[in-house]
Amino acid sequence: MDISGAFRVEGKVKTRRLEARLHNSKSRVGRGIEAERVDIRPHERGFGHRMGELTTTKILGVQEVSLENVECDEVFGGRVTIGEGCTVRGRVLYTESIEVHPHAHVAGTPEKAERLPP
Repeated sequence: MDISGAFRVEGKVKTRRLEARLHNSKSRVGRGIEAERVDIRPHERGFGHRMGELTTTKILGVQEVSLENVECDEVFGGRVTIGEGCTVRGRVLYTESIEVHPHAHVAGTPEKAERLPP
């Protein structure tokens, strides 16, 4: 599933693949995101300006999670990249690898897990 722009979902987004390019305003997913691969980034506006942000609860990317400008409660994934502009208020669990940008805010220390919770 490809999404571009600003969006608001009251429920949960569950799909095989989610690629979102966020535009000028705030987007929201009320009950979390679940997919094999999750890639959420702000839209490039030229000259390095990146605009748009997303707020949600839990993000689960079984194989891969790549985030920028995302605020959420928890992140679970295989290969996890928490990029610039992200805030994770709770747990971060990964099964393969983790990369956290120096300007991202993660409440706790990311933990390696044998498997991800449902």
